[in-house]
Amino acid sequence: IDSCSSPTSLALSDVIVTLLHSRSILMGTTVSLALTYCACTSAGSLCNSCLGSTAAGTTGRKRAVLLLAMAIGFALWFQYQVGPSIVLNSGYIWKLYRMIPGMGSLVFSAWKHGCEGLDDDLLAQCAGNAGVYRPTFLATVFFTSSAIATKIVPSLNREAW
Repeated sequence: IDSCSSPTSLALSDVIVTLLHSRSILMGTTVSLALTYCACTSAGSLCNSCLGSTAAGTTGRKRAVLLLAMAIGFALWFQYQVGPSIVLNSGYIWKLYRMIPGMGSLVFSAWKHGCEGLDDDLLAQCAGNAGVYRPTFLATVFFTSSAIATKIVPSLNREAW
């Protein structure tokens, strides 16, 4: 009997391959995490240098305008890409939601609520229009709470970004 074809040697080789594979995944994850940390730190440093300082006499206006522009960008993305792709069951966003067990039907029904009984073109437009409210509501809540907090502690607007 050939020793290479015994069940013990096959199981051992499978274990070695599995360990090497898991080690390469761990190494890839570690490298990815390190690169993500470097990218986020660099982006944060760039934002701090471009968007002003927290010194006395400055405000958080530039940061607030950036946040508002991001909310507008997300609202447009939700209107023209996210909403229509979910209710029409197409696109990469819908594929991502379907991969999570139980999430696809929940997200689909949430985006279709209020737009029932419409044909595909009107359904996509209705869901897109409803999608605008999601990021703009969050921006409204943020800016309202920020205004209230800044009224209480005036220096918070420049320090807490």
